[in-house]
Amino acid sequence: MSKPDTWMPLYIGDYLQDTTRLTTEQHGAYLLLIMDYWTNGPLPDDDSSLAQVTRMQPAAWKKCRPVMARFFTIVDGEWCHKRIDEEHSKAVKFVEKQKANGTKGGRPKKSETPTQSGTQKKPMGSFWDNPNHKPNETPSPSPSPTPTPKEEPQTTTVHFAEPSVVVDSCRPPDPIAARAIELTALLRHRGAKLQAADPQVRHWAEQGVTDAQALDALERAQSQRAARSDPSPVNAGYLESILRSSRTSRIGAAASLAERNAAAFDEAKRLIFGEQVHD
Repeated sequence: MSKPDTWMPLYIGDYLQDTTRLTTEQHGAYLLLIMDYWTNGPLPDDDSSLAQVTRMQPAAWKKCRPVMARFFTIVDGEWCHKRIDEEHSKAVKFVEKQKANGTKGGRPKKSETPTQSGTQKKPMGSFWDNPNHKPNETPSPSPSPTPTPKEEPQTTTVHFAEPSVVVDSCRPPDPIAARAIELTALLRHRGAKLQAADPQVRHWAEQGVTDAQALDALERAQSQRAARSDPSPVNAGYLESILRSSRTSRIGAAASLAERNAAAFDEAKRLIFGEQVHD
């Protein structure tokens, strides 16, 4: 089977949207992983092999591994990448089609015209083609051509259009929308069913939900679904309920800590200044 191992399609818009939170080192590691995947297939779930593919020291790879694992699915000891599998399948079919066209001799040749096929044996304008030709008669002189008056050169006025304003349609409308896109890409890679335009996702961006908080909520949601043997993907509404519960817990913990700090401060004043603290 033909194998497209000398080229690989890279959709820049999709790549940048999915990797917006990566560092420069992580970009390099991810590109090396998907290039090796394109050439050799699924990657082994072995830290020594993966560190070798990414040209990283073992200690550096162990720090990078959790980030890289978000882009793959580990199945039966192998790192699998659904998008690359789909694009590789398309590329193989394209190469096979091109190879099949080549065996047919390429494009068909153009059909010959009567002149090219040799049907016109005599040169164009030969007297042999003229049945009224009389070789003994002297041909009459050709009449002199009548001079034509010179035409005045015409001028053409060219009108240039005003330059139009170019609007960059790829720029996110605002920072909140950009953050919503980042959260959507991050969670969809881990199996969530989300859309960046969902009001719930925009609300998370406005509330300042971090990557760690979003991933923790997704893991809890997936664990709850797995415990109930529910295979349906996690949607925005389910994640919002978990994030809301986490926010409530954090607010309660912060209030309790503030109360303890206030009590400790009053006790310190009493011990240092001998003041009587009243509730």
